[in-house]
Amino acid sequence: MTRNRWSDMLGAITLCAIVAGATWFMLDKERANRLAEKAQIETDFQLRVLHRDILLRVNSLRHIASLWRIGDFDADLFVSEAQDYMAQFPGVHAVRFADADLRLRFAAHRGEDAIIPFGTRIEELGDRRRTASRDAMRTGKVTITGAVDLRDGSGRGFIAFIPVFRNEEFLGLVTLAFNADAWKQDLLLINDHHDYDRNFASRIEISGATLQQDPEFNATTTPTINTEPIDLFGHDLRVQSRPTPNFTLANRDISPEVSALLLGGLLFVGYMQLMLLLRSSRAEARAEESNAKLREANTALALEVDDRRRAEAAARKSQNATSRFLTTMSHEIRTPLNAIMGMFQLIEAADIPERHRKQAAAGYASSQRLFRGLTNVLEVSRLDAGALTIVEDTALSAPLINGWQATLEGMVIRSGKPLQMQLDLGDDLPETIRVDAGRVTQIVTNLLDNAVRFTAEGGITLSVRRAGRGRDDLKIQVIDTGKGIPEDRKHTIFKRFYQLDNGLARQHQGSGLGLSICREIARLMGATLTHANRVPLDVGSGSTFTLRLHNVAKDRHTSTQSELALGEVM
Repeated sequence: MTRNRWSDMLGAITLCAIVAGATWFMLDKERANRLAEKAQIETDFQLRVLHRDILLRVNSLRHIASLWRIGDFDADLFVSEAQDYMAQFPGVHAVRFADADLRLRFAAHRGEDAIIPFGTRIEELGDRRRTASRDAMRTGKVTITGAVDLRDGSGRGFIAFIPVFRNEEFLGLVTLAFNADAWKQDLLLINDHHDYDRNFASRIEISGATLQQDPEFNATTTPTINTEPIDLFGHDLRVQSRPTPNFTLANRDISPEVSALLLGGLLFVGYMQLMLLLRSSRAEARAEESNAKLREANTALALEVDDRRRAEAAARKSQNATSRFLTTMSHEIRTPLNAIMGMFQLIEAADIPERHRKQAAAGYASSQRLFRGLTNVLEVSRLDAGALTIVEDTALSAPLINGWQATLEGMVIRSGKPLQMQLDLGDDLPETIRVDAGRVTQIVTNLLDNAVRFTAEGGITLSVRRAGRGRDDLKIQVIDTGKGIPEDRKHTIFKRFYQLDNGLARQHQGSGLGLSICREIARLMGATLTHANRVPLDVGSGSTFTLRLHNVAKDRHTSTQSELALGEVM
């Protein structure tokens, strides 16, 4: 991008930012005014609700005072009427009656802690109570104390005094004690406006003194909303509130941001469209030049792709030819080699001198080693070509295991080594298993052959047992007492063409393909083939190779050990 384009882009962004910012500022101010107006309406409504509820409660108590105008009024009737009244208005803390001398006579209250001894003069309960009671007696009107601390220490509230007259004779006062917190929580009419407590933190004042304040009022930092005072029996009742985040969230209005973004976006798009139109001709020329270069590059790339495809095809053809050659030659060599091995076996079984029998046995061993090497080459070719397949079928476990045991006996006898052979079978072997029996036998035979070749003395154990959490796995282990494998070389034994060392390779012939082929076949079957020394880091302690076939032992019927050739072969 050229310097002129950068300059145009910066100018467009600056212009759009200024216009969008000014638009947002004006709309945000208007939004703040709307929120403040709504908060004022909500707070004024709350004040009217509180004022109306107090008048309702005081006027509802007048019927108790009117009973004296009719006749005598005993304590039981007063307490009964007062308790009915307090049941209707839970915020009322106590209702009492004081006689003409302003001494308390009857009382109904909540809890034992609210009791004030009968005979106590109201003047003894504080200046505000004394002033309000005398005003009620003198004027004959309802008076209140303003905000005071309740005598039982339960919080703030106020006391209302209702004078009782009969034929202009002053009989006494009915007093009504409000607990401000309980009154606000249990206010009946406030349920019509239940979102107020969540949207506002408020403080209620009577004649400038705090009557009730929400705990979060001081912690709320929003501007304070003040109401105009309302007269309450000669006192000013006022509410202060501060909107909470809930109020802002409930009245969220993103129109200023949306309007500013839209206006800025439109200006930016219009400006950029104008710049694009002014530069369209030059852009078309540059585009044509770029297209020409691109066509040249595409042509060169197409030629390169064709060359690579031809090279890949030639490589695949060569690989396929190599695989076919190895497969054909392996078959061609193995066919006469089978005949040679058969002849060596016939000669070895004939009635000939011992020296000739040993020569025949050596010839058979060499032929078998050659046959095994050719088979390994053929298997590697099939694995590389992806032509080796696994065919699972249901197989009887007893003939399989007996065949493996017979193979081990033949290997030990032909080796001429003084090795002990042991077959270790689990008690709950399944009668049948679901495997490719030929491939499993191929792996086990290779492991047995390695164990015989690399074990000079001691013994070889073939172990077959169930395994796994559901006992559905079959674990086959070949355990020998040979030299073992050093820990630092264990990771290489399953690699192709690997021999432990040159000396070992000269002593024990082999191509180093057997274990790698076995592991790859095991992976194709979904099995695992692992190795572990019997004693870690101790060469000479022997090796343990484990073939674990997963989810093959579904048959719960088990073969008895009498059905299998269990025992030790010396």
